[in-house]
Amino acid sequence: MTKRIRAHLRSNVVAYTALFFALSGSAVALQGHNSVFSDDIKNGEVKRGDIATNAINAGRIAADAVRTEKVLDETLGSSDLGPNSVGSSEIVDDSVGSAEIASGIVGADELDSVHEHFGSVTNITDGTAHDGSYATATATVSCGTGEDLLSATVDWTNRAGHNEAVFTGVDSITRAAPNSAVVRVAYDGGAATASFQPVATCIF
Repeated sequence: MTKRIRAHLRSNVVAYTALFFALSGSAVALQGHNSVFSDDIKNGEVKRGDIATNAINAGRIAADAVRTEKVLDETLGSSDLGPNSVGSSEIVDDSVGSAEIASGIVGADELDSVHEHFGSVTNITDGTAHDGSYATATATVSCGTGEDLLSATVDWTNRAGHNEAVFTGVDSITRAAPNSAVVRVAYDGGAATASFQPVATCIF
């Protein structure tokens, strides 16, 4: 009887030892390589201090797991962004100004289609030439459908031999479709008739 008890204890010594430590709350050091598995670790027990520096790489992070609130403000630079990874949908409206664009970076290839539209030729006359009293006139010019007005000016198609013919500015701009502008000129050339044409620079 005693021999059978001793044999039973010898064959089950590992199981009894594990049971003793489990009931007593004592920790047991595991031996050998790769001996700790996921179910050996209590949920939430691995802390930041338990992870070696540079131990976690991209392959250990789930797709879409790192979100905006997890990134420290102003820590990402151009070297952290992949080529062609930032598009217009990633940029807040009106957030990029001239201060954010390096000198000489934006050229004609980076702009949409920019071209000019011309209004009707308009005549202007004045009472007395060279008396310092200028006659004024206005004309309207419009962009094409779907275009935005960038600027407006005039071309003098005929100064009638007088230099006192000037563009004095834009009276008004209409942003409803189509964009348009009313331009104003001044002329001191007497009875000689001069003519001008309004010009709009527009972007599509």
